[in-house]
Amino acid sequence: MNRQAQYALCGIVYLGSYHFSSRIFDGLNVWTYDGRNNNGIPLFDAVVSEIDGPRLSRLNDREAHIYIYSLQNADQFQT
Repeated sequence: MNRQAQYALCGIVYLGSYHFSSRIFDGLNVWTYDGRNNNGIPLFDAVVSEIDGPRLSRLNDREAHIYIYSLQNADQFQT
């Protein structure tokens, strides 16, 4: 049986200046989160279809260090 895993990008963690911030993907939208800003409430950043790879590699002065994915078709891999 030929099974291929399908993953979706759920988040990116950015590190720099002894602090982290993140982008969160909810399927349709991208949100930015920085606990130091906006009272810790995520802010709308973009629609997923309108954001590109180079933009995802940085958030303000921080570089992307951790990419978080979720397995979309997990039921195919259960025994």
